[in-house]
Amino acid sequence: MSTPYPLARMANQMAANIAHEPDPPRFLAEHIRLFWSPDMRRDFADVEDSALCETARAARDLLGEAHGGKPPTPTPPLKGRG
Repeated sequence: MSTPYPLARMANQMAANIAHEPDPPRFLAEHIRLFWSPDMRRDFADVEDSALCETARAARDLLGEAHGGKPPTPTPPLKGRG
């Protein structure tokens, strides 16, 4: 699946590599929650459905449920930057 969204491409690639897991969407959502920055998770929440495979869409939905249907707040800038 070709996509103009880099985060969608990353999520789709990870989804393909974790297909063997018992619950791939939950596994992917947990990986994204642990290792992606809040800014990345917020941007991922805005990716169009058509850019995501089924597993990545389900993971994105699980992440939204964990935040009350809202993407996480962005990371504040570091002191002295921006």
